[in-house]
Amino acid sequence: MTIHFPKQVLIKISDPWDLGVQLKWEALPANIVSECGKAIVLQLSSPFEYKGMHCEYLVASVRHDGTNVGELRDGKTVFCAMTRITEKQANSENPTDLSQWRGGVAIIGDIEPILNRIGDAS
Repeated sequence: MTIHFPKQVLIKISDPWDLGVQLKWEALPANIVSECGKAIVLQLSSPFEYKGMHCEYLVASVRHDGTNVGELRDGKTVFCAMTRITEKQANSENPTDLSQWRGGVAIIGDIEPILNRIGDAS
């Protein structure tokens, strides 16, 4: 049986502090729109503005060795670094390629799967 990524997740921001305050430390619902190796692309259900930038798409990758985004399939929470990308990049051939990133919105926090029912991560 193939176990797929959950379609929906919650993002719980731990840094930057001022963004957490701006969003009242509420968890941000998001959809996983693609998986590319060691990273996933998230689309926020409720985009927001931060430091003059529209934030709707994020590339997320794990922060600690020994973990991977695939653990979301098992219903586990994963601590990630998240980088804001444009809609154009999110829809590109390689949306997780951050080699051209030169600053902007970067977030650290937990990504927690929203499971549809017990044992179902699809």
